[in-house]
Amino acid sequence: MREIVGLVVPKEPQKNQLKPTTEEVLTVLQHELLECNNELPFSQVTKFTATQAIVDNVASAKGHECPLELLKISAVGPSKEMIDKIGKMLSSFADGLNIPFAFKSIVSDMKDIKEDFFELAADEVLAVCSEL
Repeated sequence: MREIVGLVVPKEPQKNQLKPTTEEVLTVLQHELLECNNELPFSQVTKFTATQAIVDNVASAKGHECPLELLKISAVGPSKEMIDKIGKMLSSFADGLNIPFAFKSIVSDMKDIKEDFFELAADEVLAVCSEL
């Protein structure tokens, strides 16, 4: 057996034993990630630094004299439901700030990501931020 953040998952489940769903695993991981952020404040510093680097590089790619034409975010993960929930929250936030916004869900494992999944135009800037 191996333990995944509080969930015990057998390598070979028994016939009558249910494996945890993706939603159950993600819920536990989300809780553990929040606990980790509370206990290890340097993780918040690294997130801020990564976000600031993206903002700085994207701003310099377009130039400060032009307003934002479109903020396009693609989220990658194993659960379409979870990604779509995040997309709705981001869309609502962008609407509140009057930012032109597009969101795309990419259901995939990170190891299988390909550039084609992002459907980039020739003049678009791509920034990637990942905790792992």
